Amino acid sequence: MWPFSSAPEREQEPRQQRQYGPDHLLVAWTLTDLGFAHRFLFHHDQARRYLERALATHEKLLGGEHHGVVYALVGLAN
Repeated sequence: MWPFSSAPEREQEPRQQRQYGPDHLLVAWTLTDLGFAHRFLFHHDQARRYLERALATHEKLLGGEHHGVVYALVGLAN
């Protein structure tokens, strides 16, 4: 099955989030990657949701000057 099908939202959450919790750096990077993947597929609303969550977690864990924050911002800007 294609991973971006119409599966329920909870099934599209990163597996790392269930294991580590929502405020973990690995989860933030996964959300960023998912955001870029959805953007590439023209699923702009879903991409924005993933990238906004990733941005919030990156800022919380790393501060506003880290490259992870910039990477998520670039995804949101496009």
